[in-house]
Amino acid sequence: MLNMDIKIHRRWGRIGLDIKNADYNLNIKKADLEVRQVPAQVHLKQPKANLEIDYGPFLESLGFGGFESFVYIKRQEALERFHMN
Repeated sequence: MLNMDIKIHRRWGRIGLDIKNADYNLNIKKADLEVRQVPAQVHLKQPKANLEIDYGPFLESLGFGGFESFVYIKRQEALERFHMN
């Protein structure tokens, strides 16, 4: 026959709470707040001007037009001949 002795120990856990009464210190001053406005800095940069001169009408008046003016002139002449007939 076999004899056994069983020993069981229990230990309860404890939560450590350190409770203090609430206190309010009335001698505390509010923080000083100072607001300063800084002047705005504006930097404007204007791009360089790009000037383009269309010499097309001037050259057309001298008879030196491009392809578009040639087509326009021939179309006008054809319309005038069509309306005359």
